[in-house]
Amino acid sequence: MKVIMKTVGLILGLCFMGTIAYFLFVPEDTPRRRDNSKIRAMLQDRTYLLHIKDGSYFGNSGFAYKERAIVEVFIKEHRIEKIEIISERTTMKPEDAGDIIEKVVQSQSVEIDLPPRNAKNPYPRAIHKSILHAIQHAHYDNLERQWFPIPKLPRTGV
Repeated sequence: MKVIMKTVGLILGLCFMGTIAYFLFVPEDTPRRRDNSKIRAMLQDRTYLLHIKDGSYFGNSGFAYKERAIVEVFIKEHRIEKIEIISERTTMKPEDAGDIIEKVVQSQSVEIDLPPRNAKNPYPRAIHKSILHAIQHAHYDNLERQWFPIPKLPRTGV
């Protein structure tokens, strides 16, 4: 019985040490990390619109307590066509977002002047963060990973 317990302990110890060694020596240069650094560089250079494929992209951001701002960003011919607020998980009205959407569409950039932080109305900053999330997770034509189209489902409800 002692031999079996020692063997099981040795095997579990080797598995544990192997797992730690694997995560210590994982290659830092993976396709996902390279793609994420490319996206960050494109956002800093403001060249991201040149590489986004046409389509609609969803972005979301949490704010306040259990509140979510969800937007759909439409890209056509390397331009932001329109942005729709489709959030159903918030008590805020679309008017509370202010002119954030108009600023992004007019400037064709996510780098805009944001209103100061306000505890009473965090919605404009949440909408901006949602738009940024959608742009960061859009389908780019110069990345290594392959994207598979997700079928568009019909909207129901409101």
